[in-house]
Amino acid sequence: HKRMKESFQKKSARIDQVYYCPHYSDSSIPEYRKECLCRKPHPGMALKAAEKLNINLPESYIIGDKVEDILLGVNIKATPVLVLTGFGEQSRTRLEEMRIKPGFIAKNLLDAVNWILKKKEREKAD
Repeated sequence: HKRMKESFQKKSARIDQVYYCPHYSDSSIPEYRKECLCRKPHPGMALKAAEKLNINLPESYIIGDKVEDILLGVNIKATPVLVLTGFGEQSRTRLEEMRIKPGFIAKNLLDAVNWILKKKEREKAD
């Protein structure tokens, strides 16, 4: 997470907090081998962040390359944005099969951020 934060800082972007879920139903570590409400697409981590950082989730965006990221956005009523990098292409196919449509499909993270900024500008103008 340190490298990710440094990478964002170089572009004048700030990450306030990083959350992760150590639990996984197939984990080789017994204490982490469980189902929980913090693992995406469950809302636990998002709810924790919203409370700590005073985030209005329905006015937020979830950007990710996995189906679970998009489903998290749907579950918390945020706008989900699928990026086609990483697992994005595979996820797009799965989402189409599931008939779930992200709020936007972006080529990459920069494309997603630019779309959000333009959308916010249009909303301000209205």
